[in-house]
Amino acid sequence: MIADYLYPLACFFIIIYLLPKIKFFSSSGLKRNELRALFTLKVIVGIVLCLIYTYYYTDRLDADIFKYYDDGAILANLAKKDIRSFFSLFFGIESGSYQIQEALNEMNYWSKTSNFGMFNDNQTAIRMNAFFHLFSFGSFHFHSLLFSLLSFTGIIGLYRFFNLHFSVEKWLLIFALFVFPSFLFWSSGALKESILLFQMGLIFYFAFCSVSKWRWLFLIGLLMSCYYLKFYVLLCLIPSFLFLLLVERSKLKSLPSAALVLGFSILALIFLKIVGLVDVFHFIAERQEEFAMYNLKTNAGSYFFIPSISSLSDFMCYWVIGFLNVLFRPFVWEANSLFGYLASFENLFILFLLVLNSIFYKKGSIQKWPIFSFIFVLTFSILIGLTTPNFGA
Repeated sequence: MIADYLYPLACFFIIIYLLPKIKFFSSSGLKRNELRALFTLKVIVGIVLCLIYTYYYTDRLDADIFKYYDDGAILANLAKKDIRSFFSLFFGIESGSYQIQEALNEMNYWSKTSNFGMFNDNQTAIRMNAFFHLFSFGSFHFHSLLFSLLSFTGIIGLYRFFNLHFSVEKWLLIFALFVFPSFLFWSSGALKESILLFQMGLIFYFAFCSVSKWRWLFLIGLLMSCYYLKFYVLLCLIPSFLFLLLVERSKLKSLPSAALVLGFSILALIFLKIVGLVDVFHFIAERQEEFAMYNLKTNAGSYFFIPSISSLSDFMCYWVIGFLNVLFRPFVWEANSLFGYLASFENLFILFLLVLNSIFYKKGSIQKWPIFSFIFVLTFSILIGLTTPNFGA
């Protein structure tokens, strides 16, 4: 029982000591004490997240921070019984051996009812936890600490990217990436988002900041790992990268290039559907149906209505609704819980910032990097806002 806390605490102090000594962190522009304070904040929020899912949301089987940890323990335990079966299952070879079938029967989230033609990202999170279980001595807080470290590393990568390519005050950048409430909360602890932030932050760092001769090798590895976690995130990044390519290789300015890329993206979706490669609209319709069934089953209080999307015409009619759902909902009058009210007030703050930005907008200040970022935010928000009729999700 003591090891559950003393072991991760000792590891925390080792990380705190080493952080400023690692070049990737020390050359970020953040001071030694800033690095340590910001990482400590993330670890504390990870502990708060654990407490919330222990005492507020008490269903362990439905808690993201525990369900992959528990399934990871089952997979790691397989290594003690039969190391060959462990490696087979860990690398995705589901043979018919008794040990593997027994482990699969015990795990609750290894298999999904539907993967929508994509890789099962549950298995990525379970594998990560299983790997940590090999040297965590069963301490959940050790897992939470390592996930927070992964997330913090990715955010440092994002900090270096924004610091290099944007004219932003240091304190504002620190607030946006390290302190902004919902971003801080959901990027701390043993969640898929921590892995995703590690991948995304380093993708941006190696693509646009690093001068290492090995950066392309690291970049390819990160892109492949991101595919196995959240493929649709990479999909939403494609228009942004096309925009950047068009701006840098042609004489077009930023706004015409952005309009051209967004128009091309819509045509590409139509073409992919016609040739039968990818039907994004069918994917959206399936996701809507899956969430509707889940909300009906669990009687979720944060469910809200979104229009059915099954064709390009539906998409063109309702994309704005999807964008607004992600950016501004729940509204204050839609909140029905403590976390709902916190989210709604944060959304009001975002709206306030956008209004403030439009008032103090300087003509001619639109540059390629803000538009690059906005295209990703737009496409990703539309996808999430049209497929996820649940404020909590």
